[in-house]
Amino acid sequence: MKKGLIIKSTGSWYQVQEIATNTIYEARIRGKFKLLKTRLTNPLAVG
Repeated sequence: MKKGLIIKSTGSWYQVQEIATNTIYEARIRGKFKLLKTRLTNPLAVG
């Protein structure tokens, strides 16, 4: 699994910088984060 750092959040889209190669990816939340029934509007944070 790749590791990265969230550098920007816009709505449900995130810009994630891969730590090993400094490549920036556009990503969305899916899987476990989306299945959690939390009341948070944005469960991920930049930084």
